Amino acid sequence: MAKRQCKLILTSTTQSKLEEVRKNCLERSNGALTSDDILVLAYDISDYSKNDDAFKQIVEKFGDIDILACNAGKAS
Repeated sequence: MAKRQCKLILTSTTQSKLEEVRKNCLERSNGALTSDDILVLAYDISDYSKNDDAFKQIVEKFGDIDILACNAGKAS
């Protein structure tokens, strides 16, 4: 998606890994995206009490969401 110059929201529980992904996305966009085009949210998506706050941050930054690609999983 970075190659297609899409603004991105990256979520995971590990801030350092997210920063690595952000860097990789910036490189793959060939300069079309800036760090401001990629929002990094470090939180646990299975903690449902945090989802409303995350959504508010996303809408505040980008206005809306056009595509959602969810790759979250939970094992017990």
